[in-house]
Amino acid sequence: MSPYRIKNKRISSPLSGFASLRTRNKLPEKPRTPRQAVSELGTRMRVSSRYAQTRMQNILLTHGWRFFIFSLLMRLPASMVMLAVMMMLASQNNEATLGGYAAGTVGISAAFMIPVYRRLSDRWGQHKIFFAVTVLNILALVWLLLESLSFAEGTSGSISRFLLAAALTGITTVPLGTVMRTYWSAEYLKTKDRRKLNVSISLETMLDVIALPAGAVIAGLSTLVFNAQATLFSVLIIDVLGLLMILWRPGSLPIDRRDMVEGKPKPLRGGNRSLLWLPQTGMICLGTVLGSTQAAIVAFALSTDQISVTGFLMALLGLFAVASALFIIFERLPAFTWIAWLLSGLGLTGATLLLSLPSSLEWLMLALVLVGLSYGICLVVVDSALTSLAARSNLDLALSTMQACSLGGIAVGFVWAADLSESYNHQVALLVPLIAAVFFFILGHLYGFLWRRMYEERLAPLPQD
Repeated sequence: MSPYRIKNKRISSPLSGFASLRTRNKLPEKPRTPRQAVSELGTRMRVSSRYAQTRMQNILLTHGWRFFIFSLLMRLPASMVMLAVMMMLASQNNEATLGGYAAGTVGISAAFMIPVYRRLSDRWGQHKIFFAVTVLNILALVWLLLESLSFAEGTSGSISRFLLAAALTGITTVPLGTVMRTYWSAEYLKTKDRRKLNVSISLETMLDVIALPAGAVIAGLSTLVFNAQATLFSVLIIDVLGLLMILWRPGSLPIDRRDMVEGKPKPLRGGNRSLLWLPQTGMICLGTVLGSTQAAIVAFALSTDQISVTGFLMALLGLFAVASALFIIFERLPAFTWIAWLLSGLGLTGATLLLSLPSSLEWLMLALVLVGLSYGICLVVVDSALTSLAARSNLDLALSTMQACSLGGIAVGFVWAADLSESYNHQVALLVPLIAAVFFFILGHLYGFLWRRMYEERLAPLPQD
């Protein structure tokens, strides 16, 4: 027994007894007025925001601003290729089913290849894998564009060839978010700097969320200004720009080969790692919310003959997701707790419930604002929960699995919402994000129950008189 432990007393540290001696003779503080409380809260928020900005600036200055630009630019293909495929077919064929299945094929294929690219990057280096896979992705996009032209001309195009081209496009899409999370987890194992790990994962989450409205704006403007195929052509241009940045400045990616960790990663089990399936399943729910909402927006635009506003509605959803995620990150709010999961899940359920109600364009915009705010918070909560549970030698595996779960959920959301919108209407399709949000909220309850049973109930009971 520790010499500082007193029987039937709970003292968290040897110095806790001295704190009572220091404060024993102090007069009680005067109650603060509401104005003083608000002022103190504002001061704490400004200090927290300044601290988070300083930590992120240190990372960006260490790796250079080219790394930040490259990392944001090359997230756009993975975030917008599914949306681009669905918007392209919806614009030229005036139906959402084939586009939804093609987008789902892209997402499932990309999710399947995430662990493969993770292992290849560890073995052969990020530069080689990125260059080879991006060249193949450009060829796959060209094939997908050629196959889409057969549907645009009104001829009977081959659906099987089109879906095969979509699958190859997903397989050759580089998951840069996964590659960078692999790098940061390796850095953590080398430096043991938990603060740097938290800030770097927050930076990756911020870039993922920023890519959502950016990709929607590019896809919407391409369709509005040019034609339906311009959405995929814009993805092709982004791939070419990424190749040029790698050839011109190889330092855009921070490392070439990850040789910091030896041996095989540990399996995801034991201790708090037994709870990892909860944030990973929660990420599937969040991906389903996002994918089904995007597909339902496209179906709504088709049913109301307002396809030109699709990009604007997607960008509205993404911009408010960025705003809420940045607020949580820069204010350093405790987003890893089960209480944060419950509150964010409750907000997402309420927002998707409003989204599913019969609505006009104005009501849909208001509901998308609320869904975006809730989605950004939920994304930070799940990322934080998984990082806190898996900050061991298996962090790399856990983060890459979570990215695969996200893409898989988005793919499932696209397929379900597109099929329901074609069979019934877009209002029925908007029930899919509500169901996924309810499951996310239930997972929050389960996470809290298991966490309390595993840790809080192990504390010794208080002595009874």
